[in-house]
Parts: sequence; structure tokens; C-alpha cells
Amino acid sequence: MALMMYWRLFFRAAEEFFNEGFFMNLRAFIITVDSFLGTTLMFIFLALSFFFLSQISLSSWNNVDLRNAVGDEAAILEKNLVLENAVNQSSSEAISAALNSIPGNYCFEAVVLDASDSSLVMDATKAGCIKSSSSVFALNRAFVVRNSSSVSFYLVRLEGWIK
Repeated sequence: MALMMYWRLFFRAAEEFFNEGFFMNLRAFIITVDSFLGTTLMFIFLALSFFFLSQISLSSWNNVDLRNAVGDEAAILEKNLVLENAVNQSSSEAISAALNSIPGNYCFEAVVLDASDSSLVMDATKAGCIKSSSSVFALNRAFVVRNSSSVSFYLVRLEGWIK
């Protein structure tokens, strides 16, 4: 009888353990492992993302910005009649002043050529800039100078680089 009572208590304890305790602990264990794996994978993906993003070179973006800046500056020099006034006055001071007013680390050199014989008319460089960069972008742009009785064609070669 006592043995039967012990078996009954043992089975009741085992039943309670398997019905409540064991499976509850198993669910908690699965949730804990699942959250640990998810958190670990998240940190691995973040680390890989930061690694690959740190490998991006800004020099390619600088080249695109430089190309746009050279084109914009050539258009500004022409539309504001800086080039025409400089040729009429035979002085590159207006071009130099316009180039020196550009903020930032962009450097420019403007060379004005006569379109008929490609002879040098004048040149100007932004103050403090020496052409030592490996990436120089050049743009040629034609413009017209109207005198009182004639029209002359000129070519400006604008080169830009980053300090």
C-alpha cells in the first residue's frame, strides 16, 4: 500500500512537472533562444552594413560635384557678361574677381582663346590655387563678344579641381 501511494505521488508529481513545469520551461527556453538568435543576427547585419558603408569612397561623388560646379561656373561667367566685359577691357581682373568669389575648396582656371586662330587672349586662376590635383575637369564653352560694329567669337576653357 505504501508503495502504491509513493507511485501515485510520483506520477502526480511527474504529471504536474510535464503539464506545467517542463513545457513552460521549454517554451521560455525556445523564446530565449529565438530572441538571442534574432538579436545576434541583427547585430551581425548592422556590423556588415557599417563595414560596407565605410568602404564607399567620396572621390566619385567629388568628381560629380566638380563636373557640375565647372559647368555652373562657366554658365555664370557667360550669363553675367564677365567674359564679354573682360575681353572688351582686355583685362582678366573681372574673371579673377569672379573666380575668387567662389567659396569652398574648388579651384578654377579660365583660359580665353580667340576662336578664329586659337590664340591666347587671357587667363585667370583663383587665388591660392595650384593645379596639383589628380582629378581635373575641363570644360570648353564658346561665347560671343559684340563690339560697336563687329561680332567676335571666343572660347573659354574652364578647368576645375579640388584643393
